[in-house]
Amino acid sequence: MGSVCVTGDYVLTMDPRMPLVRNGGVVLEDGEVVSVGRAEEVIEAHRPELVVGGRWRLVMPGLIDAHVHTRERLAAFLFPDTVTSEEWMRRYAMPYHASLDEEAERVSVELQLATMALQGVSLYVEAGYVHLRSHLEALGRIGLRAVLCPWLWDLSEFHRTAVDDVRRVADELERAAGELGGRVYCGLAPISAATCSQELIREAKGVADERGWKFYIHAASTTSEVEHVRSRTGLTPIGYLDSLGVLDENTVLVHAVYLDGDDVGRVLRSRAGVVACPLSGALKGKGLSRSSRFPDLLRAGARICVGTDGAPSSRSFSPLRAASFLAMLLKDVTSDPSLLSAHDVISLATTRASEVIGVGGVGRIAVGGPADIAVFNLRSSPSLLPLGDPLQALAYGDVGSTVEHLIVNGRFVVRDRVLVGVDLEALLERASLLAEGLEEKLRKLRDLRPRGSGT
Repeated sequence: MGSVCVTGDYVLTMDPRMPLVRNGGVVLEDGEVVSVGRAEEVIEAHRPELVVGGRWRLVMPGLIDAHVHTRERLAAFLFPDTVTSEEWMRRYAMPYHASLDEEAERVSVELQLATMALQGVSLYVEAGYVHLRSHLEALGRIGLRAVLCPWLWDLSEFHRTAVDDVRRVADELERAAGELGGRVYCGLAPISAATCSQELIREAKGVADERGWKFYIHAASTTSEVEHVRSRTGLTPIGYLDSLGVLDENTVLVHAVYLDGDDVGRVLRSRAGVVACPLSGALKGKGLSRSSRFPDLLRAGARICVGTDGAPSSRSFSPLRAASFLAMLLKDVTSDPSLLSAHDVISLATTRASEVIGVGGVGRIAVGGPADIAVFNLRSSPSLLPLGDPLQALAYGDVGSTVEHLIVNGRFVVRDRVLVGVDLEALLERASLLAEGLEEKLRKLRDLRPRGSGT
């Protein structure tokens, strides 16, 4: 594809040098941003082959989902919404994961990618794959960026990873990442301190550090995890990770709901990143408003961003929605509406996410940076008009259905609200058939109640 200019009433760059451009344009060429400024000026200077966007459009960086289980997309509305996190995992999630074969994982991932792309997401962090090839095939069809992390644990029954296998798994991922033209980044993600031995956690951290990869781990996510780690070690999950020597700026703590004692201090001193998944936590009744220390972390300058988690955990595919919910929750909990501004909300799914996950250049629009652009047609949603503050419209408005174009690495992934090169109807049909089969299988395995049972 030749040079493209994306124009809009507003270009929100998330770059402090030129944060918001009225009647702006962004010129893209060879996968990079080559110019940002007023539309008529950059068009005159660069004579792009294609101009898209126009009036009523808001142009911004592609969104970043810093934590998502793409394997779970087929179960988006399959699990009940009235059970505890512990029952949800034991009776529903684990039987589901154990039942998912390679083809079902590929379809699940592809449907998740399609759904995220239509929400303006250009980059996501995969929380744990089982079949690597399924993810590479899906990414080959839908050209998002991804940080891929293999599923690692050794204290549970499903898909155990031996300590001696970590390096082999990392080698396999590193070789495969080169297949997709620089769109795939690597990470390692032991599931949690409750499901991984200290040997596995230390080995994964060592391998990640050797290769300059981020080390992700679910931490202080559920009360059962906290109780299990305390009973075994006498420490909180954060304290335990600190005692193992794996808590540092290369570590990303996912969820981090139940921080106790000096846990906030440990996070701050170590410079570890935190990915909050507020929609998932609230839906599962984790008590975010009562238990979380997110206000303390934010006020102290901790590195925080957001993720959507798995589809059956949050029923949402938009990191902007997750960021908006987190902001509103914390404003209410603290009685402090100034805790997070609209710009801060957007940064949780752009610049702050880029910093936490360590993928440079993304999450902002700047000359020389990657050509990852989302275009929202605000006129397609009357609830967003008349438009006063475009940042508030993005942060708190219903913008998910207004994505008109998504460009990743200089290529259209969504164009005129249609996925490029993907038969979405056929994908939905295949996914529906697989989901129906999985639902019946799970009902037999775990005596799940049928639909409409009130669970």
